[in-house]
Amino acid sequence: MQFKLYLAPIISLMVGIICALLLFLFVSSSQRAEQADIFHRQADSYFKTIESALHSSRELLVSLKSFIENSDNLSRDRFDRYSKALLKDRQYVQAMEWIPKVSNDKRPAYERFAQQQGLSDFQIKQGKFGSLKRASFRPEYYPVYYVYPLTGNESAVGYDLGSNQARLSALQAARDTGKAVMTAGIKLVQETS
Repeated sequence: MQFKLYLAPIISLMVGIICALLLFLFVSSSQRAEQADIFHRQADSYFKTIESALHSSRELLVSLKSFIENSDNLSRDRFDRYSKALLKDRQYVQAMEWIPKVSNDKRPAYERFAQQQGLSDFQIKQGKFGSLKRASFRPEYYPVYYVYPLTGNESAVGYDLGSNQARLSALQAARDTGKAVMTAGIKLVQETS
């Protein structure tokens, strides 16, 4: 009889504990599902933003390529004006550059021509910011010739992108395939930090 007296409170306590546990599990599961949903929505939003920026950048490159290919007399001024228009709403792009391929036998003439075009101390160079020097012998060079905007990117002018193996591989792949090529992050010669 004594047992029956305690049975009802024990059953009530057990039912209460089970209900509380089930409620806790339900709420935890709901919160996890809500957090996962928020995460997926944010990730999707970031992905779409990055995808849009990449698409916009590709269009930018295609447009610049077409402009350069169809310019009989490409000049620094024409390059600057066209690049300025292209970059108007693209603050995420630091600079636009034109990088010709220059063979070693044409290097002296190319450097003289650049100097005659107003780049008085132009030379094809390599190294890191603050310690740039004349580029050593290579069969071909890929110097930055036009850059827009020039302000903040002055040290890039004349820099041989082929002096960096990752850049050289990307340039050669782009040349061989005729397509845009991506690389891992590369520190720009004009970056000081």
